[in-house]
Amino acid sequence: MNITDDARTSAPTLTTTRLILRAHTRSDWQHCNALWQEPAIYENITGSPCTPDQSWARLLRYAGLWSLLGYGYWAVELKETGAYVGEVGFADFKRMIEPSIAGHPEMGWIISSKYHGIGIGKEATGAAIGWAREHLTGQTAVAITGPDNKASIGLAKSLGFHPRLLTEFAGEPTLLLEQVL
Repeated sequence: MNITDDARTSAPTLTTTRLILRAHTRSDWQHCNALWQEPAIYENITGSPCTPDQSWARLLRYAGLWSLLGYGYWAVELKETGAYVGEVGFADFKRMIEPSIAGHPEMGWIISSKYHGIGIGKEATGAAIGWAREHLTGQTAVAITGPDNKASIGLAKSLGFHPRLLTEFAGEPTLLLEQVL
């Protein structure tokens, strides 16, 4: 089953043992901004911390993905405390990369470094990929990461992604992984 143009305007809520994956809200801006200030986050993605206006644009993008594509990113929070611990989901960012991945749901994940090493990333991404296998059936999902980012590559493989090729994105070596949902 594929999502149609008018099938969804915001993220569905997903729950796991420890987490709630939900739509982003305006009040998430400070949390999103703080997350993108963490060196463990930006060093492997943007290379520098996001400015407040970049974080605001990121939050707006997360909200807009759902209405335009029928899929997008979730805010990830701990059930027990409500703490904002990260962001996971799918997008089509129209990246300038060869081969083109335009039109494919690109999975991404960001978990605060405070929660690394305790399975939060695997739990959150597992819920997101489960949703995608139900709602984006038959599509080829992709993920990109630096070829030296062993933690990200390991998580991608545990979700069913397989390395396709080493390419370049934004002037950096980039590993392209994929799987059919």
